[in-house]
Amino acid sequence: MKKLTILFILSFTIFSQIHAEDVFTKPNTDQEFHQLNKIEAFVNANEGKTLANIKTENPELVANLNISDNVSASILEGELPGNIPAFWWGFCLGILGILLLYLLTDGDKDAVNKAVKGCAISMGTIAVVYLGLVIFALIAGSSTYYY
Repeated sequence: MKKLTILFILSFTIFSQIHAEDVFTKPNTDQEFHQLNKIEAFVNANEGKTLANIKTENPELVANLNISDNVSASILEGELPGNIPAFWWGFCLGILGILLLYLLTDGDKDAVNKAVKGCAISMGTIAVVYLGLVIFALIAGSSTYYY
């Protein structure tokens, strides 16, 4: 068993080294955010400026950036935590999932309703499987012959 484990770890180590190709090098975040730092410095120097003002007055600052004026383009707008559908929060985590979803979505009634349905279906499935196993055990236990 130890040989198999060592072989398994070695194979992953070898494959990770083959396919790594500088993945583990630290990216230079200063270069990546240089243009955003310029915009931040401009906004700090000129209070009250909006993105629309910057686009019209200094278009060179936002020339290569994809910045949206739309607030609904936010990551959290209309999305559930972890991009997991509400039904699965209730189905997999049960009452805890309903509570977590309620707290994380600030009481979104539609999402909580779907989580409750998921929890009910999960509990129903568990009950049916358990009942089936009990009935099977009772039938199997009563039909055996004792010598």
